[in-house]
Amino acid sequence: MGKKVFSFLKLAPLVSAATALIISLSGCGVSGLFGSGVTVNGRASLGPVEGALVELRCADAAEDEAPLGTGETDESGNFKIKLDSKPDCAVVATITGGSYKEEATGATVSLEGKVLHGIVPKFDSDEESFAITALTEIAYQRFEELASHYDDLSEEDLANFAELANDEVGASAGVNFKIAQTLPADPKNPESDKDSFANLYALVNAGLSVLATSLGKYSYDMAVGVGSFGADFTNGSFGSGSSWSTLDDKINTWLGSSANSGGFVPPSTGLMAPPTLVPDMDFTQYELPDTAPHTALPGIPSNQYSTPTGAGVASIPPMNGV
Repeated sequence: MGKKVFSFLKLAPLVSAATALIISLSGCGVSGLFGSGVTVNGRASLGPVEGALVELRCADAAEDEAPLGTGETDESGNFKIKLDSKPDCAVVATITGGSYKEEATGATVSLEGKVLHGIVPKFDSDEESFAITALTEIAYQRFEELASHYDDLSEEDLANFAELANDEVGASAGVNFKIAQTLPADPKNPESDKDSFANLYALVNAGLSVLATSLGKYSYDMAVGVGSFGADFTNGSFGSGSSWSTLDDKINTWLGSSANSGGFVPPSTGLMAPPTLVPDMDFTQYELPDTAPHTALPGIPSNQYSTPTGAGVASIPPMNGV
């Protein structure tokens, strides 16, 4: 029997918390004006990120604005944050500090002074999942780039850009799941579902770790900083000379290594699709802003949005200075 081989191209057909304002009028029983609360169950994973501070904020929050909620990751990278009311905005999760173990080598990597982001377009239910990974950081940087081409964006515009950025990264990676709302499995856990989106996410993380190690870097470096995939993808694509194209080979390397202590196998048909070039995506579903950007939106066909004004590029402030 032939050896099972992972391939993007051969698998599958195509693609604190002071926050909630609660109003109480004496004798009227008016409370929770902004709707029911929400519990956010999240996971930060490069490998599992332990001991990191997690903060949730609206995407357009001011630098000095208190977070919607805070938490801390446990040894498995998990966190839980309860909000008294459901925010009506695109929500950014930021982790700072902590540490993780490289999936390729087991080496402990400190994230002291470092930041990783994820963004979810909107909370729709009482229970929400929130992943913070290399892919979500890449998507967050793409989101910031798109938003920076406009002066003023509505909450709906920001949510649409958040969804677009996440989907662009997912399509470019060839994964058929929502990257900020799917929690990666732990590839060292033999009890993990080996044939699921969670498993596939774990394999992407592991492949990135092998790739980073081969370049003398850490997984975090592949998402953040000069020369990273995050910086590369702000224009809507991984460069033609990018080592991203070798990721499936790196996943196969990890699958055949001793690091695969959970006995993971390549995912089945249906979990993956061939990578999609961003310009080939259907942008009509994202309702891009009616207003014109200052300059052309990188990576998006010009017939999908209003003609740029040519007034230069604005910028949105970083989240709380990070």
